[in-house]
Amino acid sequence: VNLRKFLQIYHIACNIAPKGMSMLSGDISMVLFERYKPFWHVCTPGNLSGIIFRCEEDFIFGMNVIAMCASEFRDSVAVFTFVIMGNHLHFVLGGNEIDVRDFYCAIERRLKRHLHFNRGGGIAGGKGFEYSAWPVGDLRYLRNLIAYVNRNGYVAMKIHTPYTYLWGANRYFFNPGARCEQN
Repeated sequence: VNLRKFLQIYHIACNIAPKGMSMLSGDISMVLFERYKPFWHVCTPGNLSGIIFRCEEDFIFGMNVIAMCASEFRDSVAVFTFVIMGNHLHFVLGGNEIDVRDFYCAIERRLKRHLHFNRGGGIAGGKGFEYSAWPVGDLRYLRNLIAYVNRNGYVAMKIHTPYTYLWGANRYFFNPGARCEQN
């Protein structure tokens, strides 16, 4: 994930001007929104799939696949936030529609291959990976979407807080002091 873009979108979500930019020159959030659009809400149908990610190894693999694909598509797709749930995925992405679809398909291929080899056949019919993408047309929707995606993990699993759900970018939105671990 491009940290600079991530931090700029974090500022959009919080409606805070990045260092060195003044709110006096206009709504900085709208400036950043216009700069990075189009935005997309990409998700899979959790209600159709049953459990996709069954164990910690599946979640770790999913996180790594998303990081690899974000790096591979870094010139054409920006990952602003995401969450991996047991039965579905959510992303807030920036980029043209074709590149966003290609990014998702790269993730899907790798996840299906992993599940096939680790489960002897993956999930029934691949229904858990059906692609849905909706354009994000305005700044208010983007802010609400970022909040929705980042809250998904801990709202669904009451044992977690925004800081403790491991399988997404939520920890970095709700805890700006958090750092990505790099090996």
